[in-house]
Amino acid sequence: MISIIIIVKNDPRIEALLAKLATIKSPEQKEIIVVDASKGSLDEIRLKYPYVTWLDFPPLLHKKTYAEQRNMGIKSAKGDIIVFIDADCIPDTDWLAHLISPIQKKGELIVSGACRPFGKSFIHKEEQYGKYREECETMNIAIAKEVFEKVGYFDEHLEGCEDSDFCIRARRKGYKIRHTKDAIIYHDWGGIMKNVTRSYYGGRDRIRLYTKHINHLGVLNSNNIYTAYYVLY
Repeated sequence: MISIIIIVKNDPRIEALLAKLATIKSPEQKEIIVVDASKGSLDEIRLKYPYVTWLDFPPLLHKKTYAEQRNMGIKSAKGDIIVFIDADCIPDTDWLAHLISPIQKKGELIVSGACRPFGKSFIHKEEQYGKYREECETMNIAIAKEVFEKVGYFDEHLEGCEDSDFCIRARRKGYKIRHTKDAIIYHDWGGIMKNVTRSYYGGRDRIRLYTKHINHLGVLNSNNIYTAYYVLY
């Protein structure tokens, strides 16, 4: 089984994603899990998709709960392949089949897909990678559940870059991150202010990531748009 996990907080764009997920091709049985920190603001959408497993995430003192939400989803998942996609993304119809194919047919255990912006964007472009990556975001990734048994879950002490942290720890355990350009999602990056805010926190979170993994400073990913913001911050 494939477990598709979506974390969300007060983002109604998840409705478009859920509608699309109902139409995508899946090579085997799948479940959809939403871990919701919205405290009821998305209940109208929730009622439209009764087949989705909807988990209420309890409010915490800090604002960012990405790691905690992801871990809650993983622990409740029934599938042997865990797939993450963000609530503000829309996948291609063949996205899921392409994303998990390297796991099912080629023995890979972590696979990332391609992310393209909606429409034209002067800030965000589809990033180009070779066969394998150093790290990747959780907006488009498939991970064999057995990997979490060896690497552990997402670090709940980090308010951001918890996905990069997981990738660093996974690679240190000997895992590779396979990239497939055919597993395409489209991401709504938002307007100028949204990107300014994202850049600020992205730079801040990078500092905390490199503080934890000081040796990773020598492996800065030039494809990551937050590398420059890390320096500026």
